[in-house]
Amino acid sequence: MGAPGIDMAAPLGAAIGGRRRRRRAWPYVLGAVLVALVLALIALSPAQAKTGHWAWSATGNTPTTHTARFVDDETGETVETIVVPTTSWDLYSVRKHYADTHGGRGAPEGYEDKDNPQGGDGTQQMGQDVSEGAERAKQEADARAAEQDNSGKKISEEDPTFSLSFQFLADSVTKICYNLVSGMVDALDSLSTFFLSVIDTGATPLFTEDFSGGRFGEFYRVASAIASRVGVPFATAMLGVSLGVAMVRASDQRRRNKAYDWAHGMLMLLLAFAVSWALIYHAVDLCAAIYWCGVQLVRLVQAALSAAGVQSAGAAGAGQALSDSVRAALDGLTYSQGGVMFVVLALALVSTCVCAGCMTYVLGVAFVRMVEIYLRAAFAPITMAFFVGEATRPMGWQYLKRFGAVCFQAGIIMLALALGGLLFSVATTVVTPMVGDEAGVAGALRGLIPAIVCVTSITAIVRKSEAVANGLFGLAG
Repeated sequence: MGAPGIDMAAPLGAAIGGRRRRRRAWPYVLGAVLVALVLALIALSPAQAKTGHWAWSATGNTPTTHTARFVDDETGETVETIVVPTTSWDLYSVRKHYADTHGGRGAPEGYEDKDNPQGGDGTQQMGQDVSEGAERAKQEADARAAEQDNSGKKISEEDPTFSLSFQFLADSVTKICYNLVSGMVDALDSLSTFFLSVIDTGATPLFTEDFSGGRFGEFYRVASAIASRVGVPFATAMLGVSLGVAMVRASDQRRRNKAYDWAHGMLMLLLAFAVSWALIYHAVDLCAAIYWCGVQLVRLVQAALSAAGVQSAGAAGAGQALSDSVRAALDGLTYSQGGVMFVVLALALVSTCVCAGCMTYVLGVAFVRMVEIYLRAAFAPITMAFFVGEATRPMGWQYLKRFGAVCFQAGIIMLALALGGLLFSVATTVVTPMVGDEAGVAGALRGLIPAIVCVTSITAIVRKSEAVANGLFGLAG
């Protein structure tokens, strides 16, 4: 019971309700604590490292240093790059170098080297890495040695490999000298080819020139003027003398031989006189007819060569073969044969001189032949007077045969020039077995000798062409 007007149940209910509310708050507090502990554990636990691996870089290398890079396995991107001495020839050395400079870590921060999960400088991997590295180092050393050894490499194809050695300096000097010699050889080869091509473009057309026109038209006019103003008067006088001598001889034969038919002899003498008179005034035309026969001979020779598959312009082919031989001899030289390049240069100079001599001689023979033709035509009327007498008639025939030999000489020269390529093939077949596959100077000469022999043979055959032409007409060489 209590005092009137005071309710005792209200405070008691309020106290009981407060205890119930505090009892329901404990689960929330416990959950909050557990969440805080989980977050703390996550925050304090170490982050899981990414994986990667060390690899050699293809760029940034020098003779004294190599570049290595750490590659992310997931993205393939380069995380970090370091430069190590060339003595670091394996990945173990790279890891050790990185660990020594980064506080014992064998990989960048936040990464784990998948080839060395133990971390550090990879001591547990050292055995495998060293064996692999030693083999790789041996291969690299052999490759570098082979790369720096230029003795068996062709100078024309390879530049000397850089190295701090006397051999590199010597090979560099050899390469510089080779470039200079190569330029001079190219110039000499061009001259040689030009000289022999001039024979085809200059001498060959001379063999088919028109007798009364063309480039020698002025020669024809001069020869005609000399024949009409000098040759004919002298020939007429000599014809009279020859006729008188012939008549005296005929009278003498009648006196000694009673059976001699003097009338028939005089008739034949007068006929010979008429023929000689006609030849005197048409001597140049007769020479033109003989010259035309010589031109036809040249054209027939060209047609026969074309049918046989042989080019009539053979001198240029010989020049190209000579140029190719010189170039092949020079391009085949190795660094160990560097001194031979000067021998090849000397041979190229000799070849150029031989070609220049061949061109000069052939062109000289061609021009002299044309001049001789017009000279003989200019004085041909004088020899026509010898046909009147039987005793002097062989002199006239001799002169005409000599003129025919000069005209027909063109065909022989044309054939000699066309055979230039065949001469080179034969010379190569003969000379190559003598030299074999020897290197050095002998190897350089193997290709040059046939070409020089070919050009020299062309010159010699052209020189012999006059004797061959004289032999065709029964004349002494």
